[in-house]
Amino acid sequence: MVRWHRGETMEYKYVFDAPCSLHDARVRALERAGGDLWLRLETGYFKLSRPVRQEDGDVCVKQVNWDFSVAWVLSPSGRHGRFQGEKMELSRFVSRYGSCPLEILDESFGYDQVQYTGYLSLPDRLAEVTLSICHRGPIVYERRETAP
Repeated sequence: MVRWHRGETMEYKYVFDAPCSLHDARVRALERAGGDLWLRLETGYFKLSRPVRQEDGDVCVKQVNWDFSVAWVLSPSGRHGRFQGEKMELSRFVSRYGSCPLEILDESFGYDQVQYTGYLSLPDRLAEVTLSICHRGPIVYERRETAP
């Protein structure tokens, strides 16, 4: 709630209107393609229109602003309390960890920004990860063609 003047208030409640969800999606690879970021999904995403169903496909975040997009790699297995971690440019994260499986547990959207939080499967441990992606283009949910 934001207060403007004595006695006046303005309220805002975010309405989620994304057509698809990556909740519990497993990313098998992250790929940079020019200015875009591809999330190559193992089992696709959920299309949220009724009836809700899982679609086999990938997601592309278009026109990523790479200068303002970052990743945080945090403590093993999401421990509470003190933690160690590393904040890095998203492009460096993609180069370093792009082929490591990433399970997305949560996603949030803002003005020209998406944030994915989940767990990265490293050879020796699970690490909690947050990707904060600034973008100027749309998020495209691409369905893979299935063989007849």
